[in-house]
Amino acid sequence: MEVPLLVTAEPEGEYSPNTLIIMYDEAVGKEPLLEAIEAYGAEVKYDYSLIPGMAIRIPDGKDIHDAITFFRKVRGVTSVERDRIIRLTDPVKPRLEVM
Repeated sequence: MEVPLLVTAEPEGEYSPNTLIIMYDEAVGKEPLLEAIEAYGAEVKYDYSLIPGMAIRIPDGKDIHDAITFFRKVRGVTSVERDRIIRLTDPVKPRLEVM
């Protein structure tokens, strides 16, 4: 059974210029994704152990949107997202409870 591909709009924000987070169907396994990573000339930055996914670095000179399109077509891939950068610029403020 093929898992439907999750397609979402990119939220506004800052993103890594060359990193993608890719999730895959555990029933298919990560082998097709690993083969695609090698064929594309990308490298695995992190292979998550608690969830079926990987962070990959695409090669210099390749367009991030072209890479997203490529990896979305790989058998077993369920989602491909850009790696979002979140900056903590404001200090954490405690929330006051009103009684």
